[in-house]
Amino acid sequence: MPVIYTKDSFDTNDRAWRKAVQILRGEGPLLPQRAKQLNYAPNDSPLAKLHRGFRRNDPGKNYLTPGDGKNRLDLHEWTKRFYEGDPEHQEDTKWWEAVLQHEKIKAELKKQRDDRDASDAAILEDPTLEFLGDEDEAEDTNADASTAETTKPLTDADRIEKYLKGASPLPELNAEFKATGVAGKPVKLTAYRVAQPLSPDGKRVPVWLTGQKGGTYVSFVDLSHPHFRNFDDDPEDLVLMQLADFLLERAQGSTTVPISSIFAELKERYLLSHVIDRGRLVPEANQLMRDIQDRMVGCVEENPLRPYENVLSEHERKTTGDRITEGLRTADIDAVVYSGEYLRYVPPTTIARIVEEWPEAFFDGRLFSNPYVEVKSPEARRLMVASVTSYLNDAGWLTTAPSAASREQLIRARLSLKLLPEEISPGDD
Repeated sequence: MPVIYTKDSFDTNDRAWRKAVQILRGEGPLLPQRAKQLNYAPNDSPLAKLHRGFRRNDPGKNYLTPGDGKNRLDLHEWTKRFYEGDPEHQEDTKWWEAVLQHEKIKAELKKQRDDRDASDAAILEDPTLEFLGDEDEAEDTNADASTAETTKPLTDADRIEKYLKGASPLPELNAEFKATGVAGKPVKLTAYRVAQPLSPDGKRVPVWLTGQKGGTYVSFVDLSHPHFRNFDDDPEDLVLMQLADFLLERAQGSTTVPISSIFAELKERYLLSHVIDRGRLVPEANQLMRDIQDRMVGCVEENPLRPYENVLSEHERKTTGDRITEGLRTADIDAVVYSGEYLRYVPPTTIARIVEEWPEAFFDGRLFSNPYVEVKSPEARRLMVASVTSYLNDAGWLTTAPSAASREQLIRARLSLKLLPEEISPGDD
C-alpha cells in the first residue's frame, strides 16, 4: 500500500487504501442497531467482530461480567491474585459463579421492585392503604419475640444454616481481607444479605459476623433492620465496620491502629465501586446515556421529528448538527433528523426533557419499564415520569464533567447511576 511523500501516513486517495478499509472495517457502521437504522447489512468485518466483543461490559451473562445484581464488581483484587498465581483465581469458575450470582440477585431485585410498584400503584388509587399493615407488623414482631423465648438456644452453626436459607450473597465482600499494621492471617469472608431478623445474642443487630469450619468467616446483613430504613448506610459499610472491629479484637492489643483507620483502608481497598470520584462517575454516565440514546431511536419511529421540533432549542439543534457531521461524516443533516438517528447525537442534558414531553414513546416497556398509557390517574402518571427524568437529569449533568461539583451532588448522581438502569426494560443488544 503506497504512502505519502513524507512517509508518515498512507495515501488515503489510493484504491488500495479504500480496499483495505473495506476489508478490515467494512462499509456500514460498527454498531448493529445503527447499521439497521441506516439500512446497512450487518457488519461482519474483523474490526466489527472485535468491536462487538469488547464495546460493552454490562454485568451478567451477555458480557460474562460479574456483578452485584445492579453494577459491575470491581475486580482489581481478582486480577492481582490471578497474576500472583493464586490457585483459586487461575480457572474461570469463580468468575462464572459471580456472573450467575449476579443474574440471581438481579431476578430477586426485579421481583421485589415489581411487588413494590404494584403496592405503590394500589396506594395511589386508594391512599388509605398506606396506613394498613402497622398492626399486622406489630403482631408479627410480637409473635417472633414469643417464638424466640420458647425456642431452644441455637449454636452458631445452627444460625448459619438458618440464615443461609433464602440469603443472597454480597459479591464485593467475597474476598480475603487484611489491614496494614494489624497482625494475623487475612480473613477469608463471605457475606450475605437476608430479610429476616438477626438475633445471635437475643438482641436484634443489623450485621452478624462469625467463624465457620475451615477457618473461614461468614457475615449476614439484615436488610429489614430499622437501621437501613432510617439511615443511608450501605450494607457493605456495616460489614466492613464489623470486620474492622473483629480484626482489632483478634490482634489482642498488639496494634495501635484505630478502628477508623482500618475501616477506611478496607473501604479504599475492597469497595472501589463505591468511591465518589468524578473521574469514575463521568465515564459511567457517558456510557449509560449513550446506551439510552441508542435505544431511543427505535422508540420515535412514529414521529421522529417531534423531539427535534418540540424540545430542542436552536442552540441544541446546532450542537446536534455539528455532532452528526463529525460522527457520520455527512453534511445531509436533514436525512439524519428525519430518520430519528439524530437522537444519538443530541446533548445528553436534553434527554430528560425529551422523555417528559413524549412519555408514551418511551414507557410501557419500550425503553423504560414503568407503565404509562394504562395508568388512569394524572398524578400517578406524573410520578411515573418524574421518577425516571430525575435520574436522567443527574446522569445528563454528570456527562458535562462538572468541575465544581460538591460531595453531596456527586453522591446524589452516583445513586442515580445505580437506580436508572433498574428503570430500563430489557432490550435487544
